[in-house]
Amino acid sequence: MNDWRREIITLCLVKERLAEVSVGRQPSWTLHYPENPATNEQLRAAEQVLGFDLDPMYRAFLAHANGWRGFFQRIDLFGTFDLVGGTRHSLATTLLTVIEDIGEITGLQQSDLLPIAVSQFDIDVFVLAKPCTKSSGKVLWLAGGLIDTFPNFDEYFLAMVDYNRREIQRFD
Repeated sequence: MNDWRREIITLCLVKERLAEVSVGRQPSWTLHYPENPATNEQLRAAEQVLGFDLDPMYRAFLAHANGWRGFFQRIDLFGTFDLVGGTRHSLATTLLTVIEDIGEITGLQQSDLLPIAVSQFDIDVFVLAKPCTKSSGKVLWLAGGLIDTFPNFDEYFLAMVDYNRREIQRFD
């Protein structure tokens, strides 16, 4: 992404509009803004714990926003702290373990997948193919099965902006 700042501001504006049009309706979406940027130290520490370098596109995003609660609906996009542990990471890992035939569905083993987002109240989990795989950098949306795939993190982010825009259209 050439201009993460612009893309993040765009999504903030979309989410502000979504929160506005959903007031008093079901579901009503709570407005959350992205977390402060990850520091170089936080990024390096996460990579050290993970044992590999983060995907460059995802890493660039984290350098501008270290996670985002309610990124899409009630799905939280992970920051460096979620990548290496915590309740969101545990929930995502658990959801991955209950998907039958994950290898057949994704073409990857569970150990090849890095959870990067999870629903607070549903079975949605988003994963990034680790750098050691043939699908390195690919993002997969799983919810009991494969929902969608994105060639890279940048395309995933842009698609989520569009998904948020569709939510607005539902209420207008």
